[in-house]
Amino acid sequence: MIRMRKQHIEGSKTKLEQALEYSKIGKHQTALKLLKDALSEYENMFAGKLPVSPEVAEIYKYLGNTQMELDAPKDALEAYCSSYKIYLKVKGPDNPKVEELYEKMLNAHQVWEERKKQKKRWQPWRLVANEDQAFIGTYVLGEGFILEPEEAEALIERDPRNRDVLFP
Repeated sequence: MIRMRKQHIEGSKTKLEQALEYSKIGKHQTALKLLKDALSEYENMFAGKLPVSPEVAEIYKYLGNTQMELDAPKDALEAYCSSYKIYLKVKGPDNPKVEELYEKMLNAHQVWEERKKQKKRWQPWRLVANEDQAFIGTYVLGEGFILEPEEAEALIERDPRNRDVLFP
């Protein structure tokens, strides 16, 4: 089944089309590799320099989408910025794709900033003072001790302070 699907995806489709198909089925690492390969192919076709074209902008946009799926917002932000710059040059500032990418950049930036805050906030620190000690915590290994009501009453009669620790 997987082999058939892979053959179907990789048939005569471009790397971008293949990457989109792999993304749809949750194979984001494979999609990421294909998108990077697609950028390399464009770079090779144009003597080491990526062209300023809508096709390259689309690849960057999908690269950003894939990186967001892989929980890499910083990398996604870089890809979205590349796509944004190209679309801005090619399509102009009023194009819906430019607006879409601006929103994607904002979202990626917010996610990235939140991750940085969480990392700072929750970073564990070792206490040097406790370096040679070990601590596991408390294990509750039972309900304590259980007395018959008559036994509890006898203990309370013997010492009234027992009322503070003996419960029905």
